[in-house]
Amino acid sequence: MRIVSHELKRRSFLASVVAATSSALLGASGSAVASTEASAVGACDRNRVGQLVFNETSSLLNENYDRLTDDSVVFVASEDTASAGNYSNEAVPLWARDGNVFGSGSLLVNDDEDNCLDYGQDAVLLNIIDDYAGGSGHIVYDESADQGYTLDGNFSKLRDWVQEEGYSIAASEDLSADLDGADALLVTLPGEEHADDQIAAIEEFAAAGNPVFLFNEADSWDTDDLNYLAEQLGLPFRFAEDEVTDEPGWGWDDWPVTRNYDPDDDWFEYRESMGFDPGHEYEAEIVEVIDGDTFDIQIVGGYHDGEEEVVRHLGQDTPETGSTQNDSDEWRGIESESYLDDWGSEATAYAEDNFDEGDRITFWVDPNEHPPRGLYGRLLAFHTFPEDHERSAENYNLDVVEKGYAKPYNSGFVDHPEFVNAYWDAYEAGRRVWSEADAAATDEVWNEDVETLRFRGATSVITEDGSLDDDRTAVWSGGGDPLVGVDEEAGVALVGGLMNADNWEDPDDENFVFNANLAQRLSGDVDDRMLMIEGGHGQFAASYDFSFEGKEAYHRYIEGLDGMWFQAINELSSEWLDVDRGRHALVITPPDVDFCYTAEEVEALQDYLADDGAIILKANTEVDSQSVETLNELAAELGTDIRFGGANLGNVEIGSFNETFDLYDAYDSEGTSGDDPAYFDVAIDSYDETVTEGEDVTVEYTVENAGDEADTQDIVFSVDGAQEGIESDVSLSSSETFSGTFTYTTEDGDSPGIVVEVATDDDAAEREVTVEESDDGDDGDDEPVDVALDADPATEETTSFHTWTLPDPADEFDGEVDTITVDYPGGTSMDGLTDEDVAVFMDRDGDGTVDEISVNSDEYAGSTATFDLDGRFDTSVEGEVRVEVDGVVNPEAGEYEATIELAGDDFLAGDAEFVIESDGDDDGEEETTAPTIEQFDVSTRSSGPWFRVDNDWAVADDDGNLDTVVTELLDGGSVVESATSSVSGDSAEGEHELRTRGDADEVRMTVSDTEGNETTDSQSL
Repeated sequence: MRIVSHELKRRSFLASVVAATSSALLGASGSAVASTEASAVGACDRNRVGQLVFNETSSLLNENYDRLTDDSVVFVASEDTASAGNYSNEAVPLWARDGNVFGSGSLLVNDDEDNCLDYGQDAVLLNIIDDYAGGSGHIVYDESADQGYTLDGNFSKLRDWVQEEGYSIAASEDLSADLDGADALLVTLPGEEHADDQIAAIEEFAAAGNPVFLFNEADSWDTDDLNYLAEQLGLPFRFAEDEVTDEPGWGWDDWPVTRNYDPDDDWFEYRESMGFDPGHEYEAEIVEVIDGDTFDIQIVGGYHDGEEEVVRHLGQDTPETGSTQNDSDEWRGIESESYLDDWGSEATAYAEDNFDEGDRITFWVDPNEHPPRGLYGRLLAFHTFPEDHERSAENYNLDVVEKGYAKPYNSGFVDHPEFVNAYWDAYEAGRRVWSEADAAATDEVWNEDVETLRFRGATSVITEDGSLDDDRTAVWSGGGDPLVGVDEEAGVALVGGLMNADNWEDPDDENFVFNANLAQRLSGDVDDRMLMIEGGHGQFAASYDFSFEGKEAYHRYIEGLDGMWFQAINELSSEWLDVDRGRHALVITPPDVDFCYTAEEVEALQDYLADDGAIILKANTEVDSQSVETLNELAAELGTDIRFGGANLGNVEIGSFNETFDLYDAYDSEGTSGDDPAYFDVAIDSYDETVTEGEDVTVEYTVENAGDEADTQDIVFSVDGAQEGIESDVSLSSSETFSGTFTYTTEDGDSPGIVVEVATDDDAAEREVTVEESDDGDDGDDEPVDVALDADPATEETTSFHTWTLPDPADEFDGEVDTITVDYPGGTSMDGLTDEDVAVFMDRDGDGTVDEISVNSDEYAGSTATFDLDGRFDTSVEGEVRVEVDGVVNPEAGEYEATIELAGDDFLAGDAEFVIESDGDDDGEEETTAPTIEQFDVSTRSSGPWFRVDNDWAVADDDGNLDTVVTELLDGGSVVESATSSVSGDSAEGEHELRTRGDADEVRMTVSDTEGNETTDSQSL
């Protein structure tokens, strides 16, 4: 059942595909030969909101309270897997329309379910209002019938957003007075029947052509009043007292997520709205580091100000920690899950070292991850290091992949190529989690002769002219329908079914073997083979599960074939589709309906085939027919006449093969390309992990020729990218090894570390070496550099004039100074200071007088600053050096140590101790009193599966610094639900509504003030 032009229509997979055959599919090229110019395929000009989520929604009924089947009334329906009271495993009506009156089973845009706003139903609502009102006007929110939901209490985000979009909005308790001149009306579930004059006002407003929106919610305890209004308005739909669920749905509650609406309706065009939008940056503070790839943050500013989010770091995946089990099949060349456990802890420690509670970060979402929500509603985002971190502007998500703490998580995000390159570099260098990875040692698994294949949601393959000939069919269904079509001349195959998902197939079947053989047959002899799967067109988020992730067993099978790569790619370009680099075959699965393949991407695929690459297209009956149409159009552009035919054959387990195709023996990696060329594989056997400046680093290494042919290569030793040694003309036959040692003497300035690398033409291995500073000075004197720091005034949290003095650093520093860096402890601030606030004085000739040196750097912030000296002046150190900084904000009272560094022809660092005194105001502080609970009135009611509790509360505080009121619902001492209100001043009152599907035996209320004082009371239920 799909929505087309506001009509609810049932179309089977077969019917939808066959209906398109005469136009989009079979008429796409008119020939089995690719076009001379590549053409885009798919809906490249579409810009839709994508999926909609209906939070806590009821179904809709007809005016006789039976199933709503009028095609012209349903505006949005669920997918055909949903259920509700009158519906079972079918498309359930969720949003109806009768002219300009709309009825939704869900509140859609209320504050409580803000995560759902990322799905764009708020955009649809305002698009409709824009269409009627012309982009500006006045919206009325109905509060005339004792509604339980109020504009300010439950729709404040919508209120603020529509005002920014050019509308005014106000609540009304008298529609007969307030609808005059209005442009739209919002009506939520009433608590009583609308009075006759209010109904008359609504009828008149709607009759004038203005949009009216009615909103229900799931399991409403009483829809009589809302349905009475629908009856008085003569609407052909009613609101049910049920809840619609779908699987898979949104979060834990299985709320329906759907695209079942008219895709060409302008009301569903994407617009920036209340959710997180690509292209915008957002600010947040760290609440907690959960593990290496998941943080808890609190958002600062915008519609989500003060809200707490669990952020799953987009693009990277660290090993699991705690009770979550690691799966070594996900990690190339790693067999030990306890090893992964250890590196999961290391990744968490790295995150904790770089992020503290309260640190401010910048985060953003990806345009291809829409909505930006993962499993359980977690926000998917990239973010920076903290703003006061030395790498504050860098992408933390990418950093952990570069450093080898994580592998890429291969969803559809735009910057996926950069993450994959970082992963390959870390893997080849053996960084951290990859230090013991050895794919070449992975045992061969599940590589047996093919006897049985399993296809989930099998569909037939045909040609543009009709049936597919037997000599081009590799596999048939039991009924004789072709399931796998092979076009060897074009280098393309079409597979009618899902064959490589861990949640479907058993590795003991032979799907893995068949797919590897198919890729090999189409691509021919290619060295260093890599099987790729394309994921840059929404495949990861699609319900039919045709992406890289979730293919752990297949990944391990491919890896066991002499270390072959299985890799996700999101970019279709000549760089990534490079047969000469072993990328022998590409699997393309149906794109999301909101994606297309551009002409440039199609041309890259055509060039890939021309270079003897292979492309395998896969689809099944679970896929949206529009996505299959896009694949069929792509097939035409790739020069084959084979198409997906659309016959729905169900789940098929078969053994009917065309034995003329060499696809059914166990995969033979030895026979793919004859003898493998020489490959000089590098391994670092041992090295000095920590040394002191001036000491030697010794690196012992082994190079093995892992290929079949002999070769001669140089072995190059580098430190931080600079060559430091070479072993020339090393000749090795197949499997022969060469072992050697390189030594590097560290120098001043090598701290805190260096990277040593041993490399051949084919491979490289690197290790990080910690280099500690030497305690010895140039003259053997262990005395520290004499540094004084004076703060005037030296009182806490005041703006102060700081003077740094180095009386005579000339014995420790030889030459000219380029920069001077001062590094204060945390809590000290140089925010807003410029070169006008800094003065540097130097004794340049040793005569006891100092000259002022100009500073070229402009602005400073945080607790560390580097002052660039004007290179036009002589900055030699022959006597006293003094730095004056006017405007430093002192930290809290205490004893501190700060550091000053001189760098240039030489390097010098010195520490200065300083004391900051209290401002003396503590003794005069007045004690504050705790706030009081003035009213704590609790009432309860039950509705369907829900147990509901209302708390009418009032609080006061003599000090006038109220902060927060919290009501909690408890069962056996454990909190099962809570509600929070921010308050201020000396008194406040309000209402909290809580509900649970489980048990509750206590209500607890707590009021707190800004000083941390709080008062708690509770009542038994």
